[in-house]
Amino acid sequence: MVGPSPYPYASFIALKRTYDELFVLCVPCRRYIRLAIGPIRERDSRTTTFSCSVCGSVGHLVIDDPAKDGYTLDPRDKPERHPAARTRIVARAFAAREPPRHLIDPPKRGP
Repeated sequence: MVGPSPYPYASFIALKRTYDELFVLCVPCRRYIRLAIGPIRERDSRTTTFSCSVCGSVGHLVIDDPAKDGYTLDPRDKPERHPAARTRIVARAFAAREPPRHLIDPPKRGP
């Protein structure tokens, strides 16, 4: 019997239950990893971004096994974030918390 999904729409747990395995792919490095969804189970997959820990480029979420296309599995267990990706994430979080300058110190008008 088919019914509504018990998981939040477009969450990583819903994708994992539908497609079984998910991979994050770096095209310039020709590497991939299997996505472990532990801490991001409930997060919306449409707004989450990934980046390569080696070159810092965008990581693509795919459902087909990249090894069939000649990509190699990244052998590292817990790779560190690429410095460019860390800067991008910190800058985005800082920009989200920082109110616009004109609201903090409005320009003075008149004499």
